[in-house]
Amino acid sequence: MFVKKIFLFSLVALILTACTANSFAADGMVLKYKANTETSNIYKMTMNGVTTIYLGEQTQVTQIENEMFLKQQAVAFDNEAKVISYETKVASGQMKINGVDSPLPMMGQIISTQMIDNGKFINEKNAQAKQLNGAQLVFPDGPVNVGSKWSHTMEPNAQMPVPTIIEFKILGKEKYKGADCIKIGMTMTSDNSKEVKGLEMNLSAKGIIRFDHNKGILLSNHVNSNTRMKIERVIGGKQSSITTRMEMKIRMDLQV
Repeated sequence: MFVKKIFLFSLVALILTACTANSFAADGMVLKYKANTETSNIYKMTMNGVTTIYLGEQTQVTQIENEMFLKQQAVAFDNEAKVISYETKVASGQMKINGVDSPLPMMGQIISTQMIDNGKFINEKNAQAKQLNGAQLVFPDGPVNVGSKWSHTMEPNAQMPVPTIIEFKILGKEKYKGADCIKIGMTMTSDNSKEVKGLEMNLSAKGIIRFDHNKGILLSNHVNSNTRMKIERVIGGKQSSITTRMEMKIRMDLQV
């Protein structure tokens, strides 16, 4: 159950939730998402990781191998309000746990979202969409340039019980699969300033996002994460510690 919860957190947080640098214009660039009702994109996502659970003298190691194809369809666009409505679902894929085929969570389930063209979500219609709101790549309202930084905090949820600080930095421009794109560095860290009784959580993740600024579309999101969680529980009338370590490598790319 724990492995599935961590898997779902990684999936939900990164589903949308994505070389030589060239210089930007002197006055910078305003980054926006672009779409119309004919916009339909397929992303390939692979997730490979190892989770190790320590309970007393017992150790359990779980290997996860996952490949899925995500279909994202723009179903409406309000030109005046600059609001894009999307439907996203896991169209196909497979998952193995310790080499054994396992049901893929969320298969066929549609996640409906609405966002302003800077990436900010509004009117989330289900629990998954609400969690996506915290992890979504939201651009600043004004122009950005190489070195520009911004950040926000994702509030705790059922899968991540402590706040998560997400920071972005413009690294430059580059060609990626034939497209001109903006290269963005991303880091995620758990906010340990807010303690949760009986829980210690440390999350560290780094990634590279590539955004096609001409088409206004995410091209790729590559993330490596490392998580350590320690829980104090009474088991069989005895105070016990459960320590979990997880290393995960996630790769998501637009299929062209």
